[in-house]
Amino acid sequence: MPSLKQITILWGICDICSIGWYLGWRIFHTQIPFYYDIIKSIDTNTAIGFPSLAIVTIFSLFLYVSLIFSGIYLIKLKKVGAILTYVQTPFRLFTFIPPSIFFITWPLKHFFRNPGPISAAGIVLFAIFLSEGLKLWTIIQWHRDKATPHEEGKLRGNL
Repeated sequence: MPSLKQITILWGICDICSIGWYLGWRIFHTQIPFYYDIIKSIDTNTAIGFPSLAIVTIFSLFLYVSLIFSGIYLIKLKKVGAILTYVQTPFRLFTFIPPSIFFITWPLKHFFRNPGPISAAGIVLFAIFLSEGLKLWTIIQWHRDKATPHEEGKLRGNL
């Protein structure tokens, strides 16, 4: 069975792959990553009369950039990677950034293209919540295991 360290590294790799997929997708479609999204958001929100909503897009892109750092720090098994994960989790659940297992959402595009039974969307949403719950649980367990010896050392003055 994989250790918590190995699973934590896997979550870091998933974060890096997620941002890599986003960058690759934009470049493949001859769009400049981040810039394209900001411009498109400003154009769309101006057309509907709410140009200030572009701030939501910029915030979302800031969260995308945080995936780079959480991925790197989780792979390096650093505490800051866990903290970034805690901050990112609610935004993943509200889809400001992709879920940790980013390819889970692929079936959603088929659901909205060819509306079928609601259960298909429910299954995808359940999978997203399950994956985020598992990630959060494993990161909390790893973070707790990592912090325990350090905290004991502090208590004894042996740092």
